[in-house]
Amino acid sequence: MSKRYNKRKGYSPEKMKIKDLLYMQWALEKDFVAIERYLEEESPKSDKDMKEILEEFYSDKSKFTLKRELTPAEKAQDLMYDALAEPNKNKRIKMAKKALEISPDCPDAYYLLADYSDNAKDAEAFFEKGVKAGEKFLGEDFIKNNVGNFWKIVKTRPYMRALFGYANALAFQGKKEEAIKVYQRLLELNPSDNQGVRYPLLTEFIRAKMKDKVEELFNEYKEEGSSDWLYNKALWNYIVNGDTKDSKKILEEALYSNPYLIAYIVEFEKLPSRIKNTNDTKEMEAISYIYHTYDIWNNTKGAWEWLLKTALNMMNESNEKYTKQ
Repeated sequence: MSKRYNKRKGYSPEKMKIKDLLYMQWALEKDFVAIERYLEEESPKSDKDMKEILEEFYSDKSKFTLKRELTPAEKAQDLMYDALAEPNKNKRIKMAKKALEISPDCPDAYYLLADYSDNAKDAEAFFEKGVKAGEKFLGEDFIKNNVGNFWKIVKTRPYMRALFGYANALAFQGKKEEAIKVYQRLLELNPSDNQGVRYPLLTEFIRAKMKDKVEELFNEYKEEGSSDWLYNKALWNYIVNGDTKDSKKILEEALYSNPYLIAYIVEFEKLPSRIKNTNDTKEMEAISYIYHTYDIWNNTKGAWEWLLKTALNMMNESNEKYTKQ
């Protein structure tokens, strides 16, 4: 590993710069892909053999040279791991274009170009090319035989990133039915949902008022407790049942989990013109949630008033408790 991550030098995740965090994230996946390729070629006979291979990998990577030459698509993907770790925008784009010269079957190259597109339509086109490139790279038989295990197989991740990006681009442009199908396909390929597909899918189900699908998703992820999920769960309960004890309880949980949402709703004009990165994860989550669900709340009669009333009651109850102490 790079000296940047040598603990004896005093580096820690908290002190790392963005470029170092980028490097660590993509260098790690690049290493996983290298291990995966080696294991496919060597086929370890036991768990013990597997453990020894994994332990030796970081001590001397030169031992893990493949007998075969990398395919053009694999070479392009390796270049893309370096591109994704590169903090300079112009260099990243240049490297992505170089990767496509090496092989057009490189989903991450299209993924990166989509990320820097000027509009959603262009982004959608790049993401769609990335999806097709991923399907060609993996092959029809591989995809069919590994449904349900994607993401665990590291070489599928560039394809999954492109597919998720494609779904988001469709949703952003109001192509709800198409987006929902792609989100559902992602969950079919990877039910453990490492990418967090369930969040935008739930929003689209609520927006389309697909009651059975909303309830099905809530039941499938019963233990989910993120603020986005709780706010959507509270909103859905209000849509279906109105201002009830249960819907209020869920909303209170959501407000406790992330109070930033109320701050921006009360002073909506201070909401940034676009989703921004902040040092506070909770604040960024609240801004993102408002952007993605504002229309649903706004089109649900009485929803804003219910939200503000519940928040105000919580504040009053909290003040009363504090005064009595």
